[in-house]
Amino acid sequence: MTDEEKLAAMSKALAAAENDPLQPACVMRAFLDTESPLVFGIELPQVTLRAWLALERAGSPYVTGAPQPEQIEDRVQCLCTAIATISGKPLFAEAIIGSVPADEVLEAEAVVAWRCGTAFETFLPLRNPEKKETTSKDPGTGWWVRLVARLMSDLNMSLDAALDTPISVAFALLAAYGTSEGMEVVGESWREREALNNFEQEVSRG
Repeated sequence: MTDEEKLAAMSKALAAAENDPLQPACVMRAFLDTESPLVFGIELPQVTLRAWLALERAGSPYVTGAPQPEQIEDRVQCLCTAIATISGKPLFAEAIIGSVPADEVLEAEAVVAWRCGTAFETFLPLRNPEKKETTSKDPGTGWWVRLVARLMSDLNMSLDAALDTPISVAFALLAAYGTSEGMEVVGESWREREALNNFEQEVSRG
């Protein structure tokens, strides 16, 4: 496929995505969560705002981006802490070390990393078309507390309800609310992202 043919095919895919009457796949995943995996017999739900903050406080590499510990015992402890925090069910490293094969531990690490990573797939940058764009210094409040504040102010959630909302659901709700209030999407929409990702996968498969 030539570059011109790729560009034409990509444009066609984007046009089809704009006219798709179905909900974007990321929205379906956020609200239906039909892919909840099992790790060590524990169902791992979506990551809530409460769980994310607890993982940050624990210094979990799954949310901080820090490297995994070198010692296997510490690495399994990080994994068990993450699973217990996200699921709300106790899991102790002592029950895993020496009794669970290494490949299962690696698979569990991949699942936890996937759960944390997909928390942001419904994030959609918005802007007010009537407000002049300015470059202001980040006050240092961080995305987490701003997201909680918006759930409480824009959607009238209680603090506990906001904290127990899965992050992907929170981003989806606020994106819907913002666009309904006249905000504009900055960059690609959900459907455009999915169309481009599907197109790239098809091209890579040849």
